[in-house]
Amino acid sequence: IRSSKRFIGENCIIHHNIPLTATTVAKDILTHLKNITEVQFGKNIDGIVITVPAYFNQNQRHETKLAAEQAGLNVLRIINEPTAAALAYGDNAKRNELVLVYDLGGGTFDVTLLMLTEDNVYQVLSTSGDTKLGGDDFDNIIVDFVKQEIPHHMVPFKDFEVRLKQFAESIKIKLNYKEKVISTLKYCGVLDRKIYHHKFEITKEDYSKAINSLLIRTKSHVLNALNDANKKISNLDKIILVGGSTKSLFVRQFIKENFKTHIYHDIDPDLTVSAGAATLAKSLAERSDNDAVLIDVTPLSLGIEIKGGLFNKIIPRNTNIPTNALQTFVTSEDDQDKVNIKVFQGEKPLAVQNELLGEFVLSGFPKRPKGQTKIVVRFDIDTSGLIHVQAYDLLTGVNSEITLKSLSSEEALSKLDDLEMLDNEKEILERIQIEELVQRANTILLTYPDQEMAEMTKNVLDSLKNELNKLQIFVSSLEND
Repeated sequence: IRSSKRFIGENCIIHHNIPLTATTVAKDILTHLKNITEVQFGKNIDGIVITVPAYFNQNQRHETKLAAEQAGLNVLRIINEPTAAALAYGDNAKRNELVLVYDLGGGTFDVTLLMLTEDNVYQVLSTSGDTKLGGDDFDNIIVDFVKQEIPHHMVPFKDFEVRLKQFAESIKIKLNYKEKVISTLKYCGVLDRKIYHHKFEITKEDYSKAINSLLIRTKSHVLNALNDANKKISNLDKIILVGGSTKSLFVRQFIKENFKTHIYHDIDPDLTVSAGAATLAKSLAERSDNDAVLIDVTPLSLGIEIKGGLFNKIIPRNTNIPTNALQTFVTSEDDQDKVNIKVFQGEKPLAVQNELLGEFVLSGFPKRPKGQTKIVVRFDIDTSGLIHVQAYDLLTGVNSEITLKSLSSEEALSKLDDLEMLDNEKEILERIQIEELVQRANTILLTYPDQEMAEMTKNVLDSLKNELNKLQIFVSSLEND
C-alpha cells in the first residue's frame, strides 16, 4: 500500500486483493501510533492535532477525522499542513512578514500564503494545491521510462511493480548528485524462458526536462495563491520548504530561479509539519495568552444548487475560519411544501461541475404561492474546517440540517488551474447575476405594496426575465452538447 492518503474520501478500494479503503489504512496507522506512544509515556493520549493537505476538501477532512475517532483518539483540531509548518518556524518569524509555505510531499502538493500580524496572529491569506501531485509523480516519470524499454512480451514477476517503484525512487535520489545514473533492476520477470534483468540509464538533463511540467504545475498554484491575496512574487519575504520532495535539488533550483527570495529549510522538511502540529497542541493544552493565534481559511467555495442548476456560493474560498454565513431564498413554484437542498464545493458556475458534498430535504412548511416561502440556508465551518448546514422556513421555523458523508468521486477536487473562465462560463455568471436581481425584485414586490413602486419594479422584472430566458436557452444548448 502506497500513498493511500491520495484516495481518502473517495470510498474506493485501494488494493486489488484486499477490500481496504484509505480510511481503514489511516485508522490502522493511527492506532499503531497511539499504541506505541501510550506505551512510551505510560499514559493515555488526551487529544491530538491532525494535519491535512491544505487543499483537502470536506469529504477528505471528514474521513480523516473519522479514521482518528475509530482509532480511539480525541481530535482537538484539524489544521492545514502548510499552516502547521509556519507554526514550526514561529520563533524566527517577524511581524508583518509575507510567508509562502511550499509543501511538496510524496503524494500531495500544497501552498499557503500567510502573515504574522502585530497581534501575534497567524493570518492565512490564501491557499491552493493539488492532492494528486507529489514525489510519486516524479518517480513515475522514471517508471514510465523503464517500462518503455522493457520488451512487451516479458512476463513480470508478482513483485515487479513494487520493486520498480523502489528502483525509480533510488534513481531519482541519485540524480541529485550524479550527471548520469546507470543501474540494473534484477529479476524483472521471464523473457524467452530466461530470467530477465533490465539495465537502465538516464542523464540528469533528460530527467530535468521530463519533470519540468510537474514543477510548472506547482508554480501555477503559487501564482493562484498570490493572485487570490492580491500579492505578487516580489512581495514575498520568505519561502518555507516542507515535505520530503523539497529535498530534491531540482525542486530547490526551480524555486530559486522562479521566486528569487529567501528560502528556509532549517528544520528537516519531513518533520516540519509534525513540529508545527505539536506547537499548536501544546498551545491548546496550556492555553497561554502569549501563544500565537491561528486563523486559517477554507480552501474552496461552498454553496448550494439553485434553480436552473446554478451554483450559488454562500461562503467564498479563502474565507477565514471558523465562520458562518446565511442566505435567504424563495420557492420557485406554487404550493411547494418541501425543497431538496444540495450542498456543493468548488468554483464552477454550474453546480454539477463542482463536487457534491451531500443533500437533504426541508419539508413540513405550509403550501404558498411561489416566491412567498422564504428559506434561510446557514453554513457553519468550525476551526477544523468541518461543515454544518441548516435550512429553515423563515415564517414557521420548520428546519432541517445536513450530515455530510463521504461520496465516491472520480475527481475529488475542482482544480484552481481550471478557473480561467471560458466565454460560455461568463455567460452563465451573467445568468446568476440576473437570477439574483429577479429574486430581489420579487422580494420588493412582496415587501412594498406601494402601487407606484410595485409598477416600476414589475417593469424591471419583466425586462430581467426576458434576458434570463435568452440565457436559459443558451445554457440548455451547452448542457445538451
